[in-house]
Amino acid sequence: LVFADEQLTYRELNERSNQLAHYLVDQYGVEVEDLIGIKLRRSEWLVVSMLGVLKSGGAYVPIDPNYPEERISYIESDSDCKLVIDDVVLENFRTEGLDYDIEKPEVNLISENLMYVIYTSGSTGNPKGCLINHLNVVRLIRNNNHSFDFNENDVWIMCHSVHFDFSVWEIFGALLYGGRLVIPDEIERKDFEKLSGLIFKYKVSVLNQTPMSFRLLSDHILDISGNEKVDSLRYLVFGGDKLDVSFLDLWIKSYPLDKVQAINMYGITETTIHVTFHRLIKEDIVTNPDKSIVGKPLPQTQVYILGSYDVLQPIGVVGEICVSG
Repeated sequence: LVFADEQLTYRELNERSNQLAHYLVDQYGVEVEDLIGIKLRRSEWLVVSMLGVLKSGGAYVPIDPNYPEERISYIESDSDCKLVIDDVVLENFRTEGLDYDIEKPEVNLISENLMYVIYTSGSTGNPKGCLINHLNVVRLIRNNNHSFDFNENDVWIMCHSVHFDFSVWEIFGALLYGGRLVIPDEIERKDFEKLSGLIFKYKVSVLNQTPMSFRLLSDHILDISGNEKVDSLRYLVFGGDKLDVSFLDLWIKSYPLDKVQAINMYGITETTIHVTFHRLIKEDIVTNPDKSIVGKPLPQTQVYILGSYDVLQPIGVVGEICVSG
């Protein structure tokens, strides 16, 4: 784990989060599926806190400290958080928590238990919390027929806010494969010139982007690279919005698809981040730039196109995407 000048090994990350888990159980009586808010700015302690909550048996609820106070109050009230980990709680732990056990606490946690609750934007009224369990996150990131070959040599960069579930893919995609996770600060995350500099500096191999953000970021990467390329880059994964592939024409001239795989993924918070997968080929970009190809269902996921009364539609007939698995 890397943030600014701070670096944590897996042992250090594990021990700190274990101590925090003991602290939460001892000081606040956290039990399985208690909802614990995390209202912290980006740093290594953000991930330590998420893992500490999970190891205590709780489920984390990310709350952006930059949200309007009304929205923060609504999320805290609606979720009925047992505790909100903010700067004060975290500082108390850092002062008092050094005496706690570095081994993981014994918690009767099963895979169907809650892992996190992320509140959506609330475009149809008040935001609603989507409840996601451990099983579905692990199923997405590690399964026997996985669509990716992630490994311990990969370097991921956490481009997205923890209040957007793309971050779950970034954090646990890195950690569950033993890779390195680089956390940009809030300024670096939004400044594409600084972000592209981090991608070069840390030799990022897995880059996850929404299409709109990547249109801006790619200009900086291509401008910085000149004769130098991010030779480490293996995967460019899109998600979170419709992909217009036409702007990738310039990108693939410097980063051919046989060197850097470009993947379009589709899904929503309620279905645990990603549902479908499509590996882009040159024809998608050159011949069919107007089509947004969402691809096929990921392993252990089924997708149906249904019409009225939930009747399966014939091939080529418009319908509603319904997901199971």
